Amino acid sequence: MPAQRFGARNSEVVCTAEQFDLVIIGGGPGGYGAALYGASAGMNVALVERDALGGTCLNRGCIPAKAFLETAAVNRHVAHAADFGINTSSPSVDFAVTQARKRKIVDGLVKGIETHYVGAAEKNGAG
Repeated sequence: MPAQRFGARNSEVVCTAEQFDLVIIGGGPGGYGAALYGASAGMNVALVERDALGGTCLNRGCIPAKAFLETAAVNRHVAHAADFGINTSSPSVDFAVTQARKRKIVDGLVKGIETHYVGAAEKNGAG
């Protein structure tokens, strides 16, 4: 997929058999993995994703949940710091900062996938 069209929504109907060797539906871990594998084999690949690259796991499921769980773990460690001889005040969670941290993690991972995918497309002359 050309870099300039990456992430764009396009409702145009394209005759894929004439333009692509491989069409993958779904941009989750299996889909983007298959797309990168196909591109590395020199195939002209189309990756179709109706929402966000990375799928549910990366954007709304596993990764955001792990970011929030890490925030909870840090809060718990700080709350029990006195058990280790470290004196602190009672911790509080700023949910806006927690959300921003989660968004930064997700955005960074999505950007990494985009970079790999666009790089593979450019390497194979599609960029």
